[in-house]
Amino acid sequence: AMHRLPAPAPPSAALLSDDSNSQPPVDQRQTMGFGVPDQLPRAAAAEAAAGVPADADISNDTDASAGAGSSGGLYSAHINEEVSRAKLRDTMLRMLRRSDILIAAAESQLKQVCRQIELERVRFDRACYRSQRSFRYTLRLRMAVLEGMCNMLREYATTKMTERNNFAAIVRAMELEMAGGDLPSPFYHRGGGDP
Repeated sequence: AMHRLPAPAPPSAALLSDDSNSQPPVDQRQTMGFGVPDQLPRAAAAEAAAGVPADADISNDTDASAGAGSSGGLYSAHINEEVSRAKLRDTMLRMLRRSDILIAAAESQLKQVCRQIELERVRFDRACYRSQRSFRYTLRLRMAVLEGMCNMLREYATTKMTERNNFAAIVRAMELEMAGGDLPSPFYHRGGGDP
């Protein structure tokens, strides 16, 4: 079965040296220095796919060192807690963006209804000028319905804005807690910047 084995790789320069303490290179991506498999690259890849910066999960260094120094179980529990916090924050960000979409839709509907109300007012004024009473009554009813729809849309948009502000406050508190309270919030801006 020796003819099936591939040819041995040439020895590296580190192995050819006379240093007896030289060891083959260790893949640093496999361990975090404590013999525990690294779970953070998978979480970082998931966050990069979700559009969240890579340094979003930085927590207090004292907690990480204390958990790693005490035992491996506490360290893995610390990693799991960070991953669950990142997932919760991503969920809140998705809800925040979804509420922004609903608010934008309500605002566009509100503009359309207000434009329609203005058109009906113009027609109503023309009917008043021409003394068309039946047509004027129909237009008055239609305007009342449109104004009711306009008020409902305003209340809906106000409710969604309140929900959006609550979500933004929760996300901001989570970011401050995870970053130690000394980093700005680069993750979400509703204005002209990138979300």
